[in-house]
Order: sequence, then structure tokens, then C-alpha cells
Amino acid sequence: MDEARAREAPVIKGLVQGKRAWLGTALSLILLALAVRNVRFPEVAKAIVEADYPLLVLALGTVIITTLTKAARWRALFCLHGHELRLSKLFSTLVIGQMANAVLPVRLGELIRAYMIGEIEGLSKAYALSTIVVEKTLDGLMLALILAALSPFVHMPLWLRRSGILIGLASLVLFSAMLLAAYRRDRALLLADRLSGLVPGLQRLDLRARLGMVIDGLAALRDRGRNPRLWGWSIVIWAMAALTNYVTCLAMGIAVPFLAAPLLLVVLHLGMLVPSSPGRMGVFHYLCILTLSLFSVERSLALSYSLVLHFIVFAPLIALGAFYVAREGHSLHSLAASAEAGG
Repeated sequence: MDEARAREAPVIKGLVQGKRAWLGTALSLILLALAVRNVRFPEVAKAIVEADYPLLVLALGTVIITTLTKAARWRALFCLHGHELRLSKLFSTLVIGQMANAVLPVRLGELIRAYMIGEIEGLSKAYALSTIVVEKTLDGLMLALILAALSPFVHMPLWLRRSGILIGLASLVLFSAMLLAAYRRDRALLLADRLSGLVPGLQRLDLRARLGMVIDGLAALRDRGRNPRLWGWSIVIWAMAALTNYVTCLAMGIAVPFLAAPLLLVVLHLGMLVPSSPGRMGVFHYLCILTLSLFSVERSLALSYSLVLHFIVFAPLIALGAFYVAREGHSLHSLAASAEAGG
């Protein structure tokens, strides 16, 4: 019976991923059609041609700085390692993971990151993956905080307010659970022992050892010296990403208040929850137009902005990711397969 289930699992997983990919493609096409509706394409082309290209180069630079800052925050989460992890390796691994999320039909970037850094630094993959969970939870809390800070100054649609509240509550609950596990490690492991005793199937999984590796990845949360660094890096990450949006607005000649930049950043992050085609085609562009419409930006100009910003955000990470994958002697397919097997 177990062997039959083992043979069926990859088939079922493939079907689920296939349906998700088709759903994402269909949704992307629908939103892309909505994005280009009532748009004057000569004006779109004109806005792109007449953009301030030195400012666009500056925006490209902010994307790289944001990614470097993310790598620095990720390094601060590895507090049980014997030495500081190499920032260069964390950066290249992070870029490869972001490229995978951009080009693959299923988001495997986080699994690939955990697999690669585990192989490079000789770490448990569960430990590495739990640091990524902490990272994503911090981002969820930052998203909610930014929305709360913007709400008195920007009129937001109801769906955005509700989404922000849900993400904030979910992140707060998860963050509280991680804090509890980090500070009460022994009790969490004792609970794992009891569960293993009550459920025979869990004994084969070695739940205590696996849970211990996961909790080790949360250790930075109880380190008072690292907590300010984690929150400091998080603030810089979101500020630099918002700066990318705003500098691109300036380059495209779009006169909006600076508050539009972090609002757009929040909306685009919420858009990651929506199934889409690789590169978030359609979804990314429609959300840009939808957000800029709150500031009375004309649709053709908003579409040109979305096309330029999409290139600025994705092109350097895909190019760098391809370079690092080739340098490490891998292929994205082999990394995805290894990460899925390990996951």
C-alpha cells in the first residue's frame, strides 16, 4: 500500500501543479486583456521612448541594492551557525530563487534557496527553510504596518483594506507561534514526542529531530542582539523597493505623491497570492494600472509605467540568476527537481 501511494504521489502532485499553471495562465490572460483595454498604444510607446533613462538606470540600481539588503537580512537569521555565512553565496542563492519564482509555472524559489544554501554551507534544509519562513513573516508584518500607516492619507478600496488586515493577522499569528516555539523549544519537542507516541505513523518521520531543525531556524527571534538588525533590514528593504517604484514614476513623467510608491508595493505583494503565469504577466500590469488610477493617472501612461517597472524588477534578477546558475554548473530544472525531492 505504501509503495502504491509513493508511486501515485508524483502523479497527483503533477496534476495539481498542472491545474494551477493553467489557472494562472488563464487569469493572467484575462487581466492582461483588462490592462490593455481602452489604451492608446501610440501613447504607450511614446511614453516609453521619452522616459528619462538615467533615472531608469538608477531604478535598476535600487533593485540590486534591495536584493543585497535581503541577503544581509537572511544572513542575520542564521544565528546558530558556527560562523557568518558568506554574503556573496546568500546573494547568489537568493537571486536564483527569485529567478525561479519568475520563470517557473510553480513557485519553487524558496525550496530551491533552502536546498542550495543547505548544500553550499552544509546545513539542514529544514533549518534553512525555516529562516525563509521567518523572512516571509517579517515581510507580511511590514506589509500590514505600511498599509496601516498609509490608511489615514490614502483612500483605499475595501478589498485592499480587508486583504491587508487578513495578511497582518495571519502574519501576527504565525510570528507569535514562532516566538513561542523559539522561547519554549523543549516544550515543543516534548509535544512532538507525545504526538509521535499517539500517532504511530509519525514515529517513522522522526518528528522530534525534524521539528528541532525547524525551531533552530527561529533562534534569531530570541536573540536580542539580532532582532534590531532584522527589523532594520526589513525597513530598508521595503523603503528601497518603494524607492524603485517612485524613481520609475519620475522617469516616466508621472506626477504622484510619494505615498503612491509604497501603496503600489503593497498591492503588488498582495498580487503574489494570485495564481499567474511565469513573470506575473498581466497580473503585475493590471495591478499597476489599478493602483495608479487611485491617483488619477491616465490608463495609457499607467500601462507604459507597468511595462517599464516590470522590466526593471524582473530583468536584472533573471539575468543574474541565469548567470549564477551557469556558474554553479547547474540547470534550473535540476535545481527544481532536487529541491522538490528534498522538500
